[in-house]
Amino acid sequence: MERVITQKELSSIGHLNFDGFEMDLGKPQIIWAPNGVGKSSIYRVLEESGLDRAQFIACDGMREEFVRGAKRNLIIGSHIEEIEELELSREKIVESCGVSDGIKRFSLTNKNNIKAVLPSFPSLKTDQVGDILAADTESAALLASRIGESGVFFVSHLAQLKDCHEVAEDVERLKESYLQSALKHLRRCVGDDARDCPVCGNRSERSIASLLDERLAELQHIGKLLSRDFAESNIANKDMSLEDIEKELAVLCEVAADTRVTNEESLLAYCISGGDATKLDHIKDSADALSVIEAQLKAAKEKRNAFYARLKACADEIKGVIALKFGVADKDISFDDDLCQLNVKLPRNASEYSTGEITLMLLTVHLNEFRASDAELLILDDPITSFDAANQYVIMFDLIRLVKDEGKCVIVLTHNTNCVNIADSQHATAFRYANLDRSSTNVQMLPLGIARSNPDRHRYLCFESLCETVERNGCRPYTTYVKYLKAVSAREEKMDPQLHSVFHYNGPSGSVTFEGESLDNDFMVSLIDNFDVKDITDGTFAERCVSKAVLLTALRVWVEKQIFDCHGCDPQYLSQERTTLQQKIEYAFPREGNGPWSGSPKVTRGYLMGKKVMLNQASHEAAQPIPFEYALNLSILDVENTIQDIKSVFL
Repeated sequence: MERVITQKELSSIGHLNFDGFEMDLGKPQIIWAPNGVGKSSIYRVLEESGLDRAQFIACDGMREEFVRGAKRNLIIGSHIEEIEELELSREKIVESCGVSDGIKRFSLTNKNNIKAVLPSFPSLKTDQVGDILAADTESAALLASRIGESGVFFVSHLAQLKDCHEVAEDVERLKESYLQSALKHLRRCVGDDARDCPVCGNRSERSIASLLDERLAELQHIGKLLSRDFAESNIANKDMSLEDIEKELAVLCEVAADTRVTNEESLLAYCISGGDATKLDHIKDSADALSVIEAQLKAAKEKRNAFYARLKACADEIKGVIALKFGVADKDISFDDDLCQLNVKLPRNASEYSTGEITLMLLTVHLNEFRASDAELLILDDPITSFDAANQYVIMFDLIRLVKDEGKCVIVLTHNTNCVNIADSQHATAFRYANLDRSSTNVQMLPLGIARSNPDRHRYLCFESLCETVERNGCRPYTTYVKYLKAVSAREEKMDPQLHSVFHYNGPSGSVTFEGESLDNDFMVSLIDNFDVKDITDGTFAERCVSKAVLLTALRVWVEKQIFDCHGCDPQYLSQERTTLQQKIEYAFPREGNGPWSGSPKVTRGYLMGKKVMLNQASHEAAQPIPFEYALNLSILDVENTIQDIKSVFL
């Protein structure tokens, strides 16, 4: 597969700027990223883009999406929870419409009655979702306004009402065709047995008079029956005269003939609302909601069916893996073609298995399903995060096997640096490694490009390798940053008082030479005073990591200088040695009572203690080593925002 994802494909992620971004989907790679840089958003866009011959596994939400456990039964399928939630929502919406009560009012509870009124909806009682979706509520509202309280009679006599109006129309046509000119000359021109029309000359087998009489008699007969039924249906509620009944009946006949309001979709809406016009708006809203749910259900079930088909294609392999890794007998593993799910009967209750165990089984199923498919690309989101170290190795080995033994392309998106280090320790050339990071300017992806010169180093992505890479590149100011970071470690190991003064602030420390470089705490302060995000974003991956670490170290020194500038002339402050940030906070902001702090009122003890991890402060020197691992897992934006926030509070 050859495809490069660029800013254009990621334009739907509106809150992030991907200017200049490129991601090659044709090469196996592990893309490591701190939290909050857009990793999950990129995964979602890739999943929704319809990549040809590609499969996706979002491991964080995999258990909820693909598995159900009850007692000893484990059910594995695709979109299980989503489908169940959608079906439950659909059921609640249908119940709120009261379809069953509505159609019961019109006696539409048997096939014959339904067929007589709504022949296009034979499943009226069972397919209530389809009924609500098909209902024409707008026309039904007009129908309700025109027939008023005569709804039950109208629906039950709809066929007769239509016939009555059709006969009346026939009579009217006969009048217009034959009798308009004959009214004055009928007896003179046409006898009782005359069969020739005096107007057009056409001959009829029957007399014109008898034809007219028959039609009028038919009309009178139908009208009398309808009048009687209508009167009986309303007699208990209305004291209606015969004249009122005839008038009302004429209106109903007219409505029955109006196809705008008596189409089946309109009648359907009217009936399922129980003839209550106030419910039609709710049915319309319900139809809109159901339309969305039905589309989501269709998509979820299509994915479920496709996933299940792939599982069935490698049924033997999956059974073998589950039996081997989880001790499940072959007879306890079955495929349900009706529900499109894999059923596993576990040796013990599902609740007794840890989240990691169930997720591992599910991931194992997924990987074997992908292995047996014709897909070429597998994209995984955080595949090892929820597992212990041993299973992290197992999973990464499986992924390496897909790449090296089976020629598949595997792309891993992860927050976990172990993905990189484990993969590199097992097969250094299986994957390319890249870093995804975000600043206030944009999102970028850079190759790791870390030095491998030390054969005794077991971790590829580590502080020593990054520093070695920066020094090999020889680019300032990053090589200077490395000296400061090394000096922090040396300070802890050697307890050198001079080095200690570089990383705290009790006044300018002068210059301390370390590995041929002059170091002083005023340089650390200047990094924060003159901070520009380009100090991080302009470098390579290794240089960026070193920049993050030294800036966090410098931030503590800068905060101590702000406290020193406020209290450095106080005799009480100088009366004892205050070597840590914790001791300086205790002086300026004691636990009990008001402290001597006279700087910005926005600076409080609570605020500084809330920055404890970021400033890496504690009550003793040995607890203040270089915060590399912490800094490595922060985005550029995290560092940028924190520096700006702390500066804005103090200044």
